[in-house]
Amino acid sequence: MRTVARPAPLVAVMALLAVAVVASAPLSSAQEAALEDAQNELDTLEGDLGATIDRYNELQSELEDIQARRAVLEVQVQKIAKDMLTLEDRAVRLAQELYKGGGIAGLETLVSATSIAEVATQLKYLETSGEAGLDVFGRLASDRQQLDARLDDLDKAREQTAIAVSEMEDLRAQIAGAIATQKDEIQALDAKLAREAEKVVAAPAPVQVASPPVPPPSSEADWDAIAMCESGGNWHLDGYYDGGLQFHPQTWLGYGGGQYARYAWQATREQQIAIGERVLKGQGPGAWPNCFQWK
Repeated sequence: MRTVARPAPLVAVMALLAVAVVASAPLSSAQEAALEDAQNELDTLEGDLGATIDRYNELQSELEDIQARRAVLEVQVQKIAKDMLTLEDRAVRLAQELYKGGGIAGLETLVSATSIAEVATQLKYLETSGEAGLDVFGRLASDRQQLDARLDDLDKAREQTAIAVSEMEDLRAQIAGAIATQKDEIQALDAKLAREAEKVVAAPAPVQVASPPVPPPSSEADWDAIAMCESGGNWHLDGYYDGGLQFHPQTWLGYGGGQYARYAWQATREQQIAIGERVLKGQGPGAWPNCFQWK
């Protein structure tokens, strides 16, 4: 069955447009919402177009079936009509022979007959006469019924064909209109996204919030030596105690380490030392009972 090819999925077009914008700068929430709304509109259009194309293909299949039935009916009508022509000739010849042979009275009107229609009334009584060969009239009547039935079917098939063709033409117009609408939607979306992208590019770069400045050490503590003793000098050691100076998480946060990082191991050496100075001031060297050293 020949079908109508569907347009390429608009999702692919939308993806390309989205990539073009993202390549310039990240989409804002408003842009993402606009893009999603536009995508939903196009999805709806695409769904409607797909349903119309499916109906067109369905009608095309139905039309092919109807045309196949018509072809069979036309062959049957032609064959029955030819058979009837032959039977009519035989019926006329038989009537003439009966008259000439004097076997049946009242056949004078059949001598000049040229078709079965002219002798139908006069030959009704022959159905029960018992004359040889008179079955031709019965076969003619049967063939006439079959022919009329096939002609009725053929008329119905022609009517179905006309209806299907008319609906298919309407669907073709709908498909063309839907495609044009989709193209307009895509162009409008492309322009909208381009404007949004220009806004993103033209907007000033976002200001990155810097961490608070780290004050210089206020004591003569040898923090590198302490770190070497506590953590082997690994300022990013992640364990039950964190960082180079092995802060307890609550100690780290309690002395203000949260302004730098959630955990000490996530902070820089200088930031850990700054919090170490606060702990030293608050708790004294005993905060590192086994490792504290002065310079």
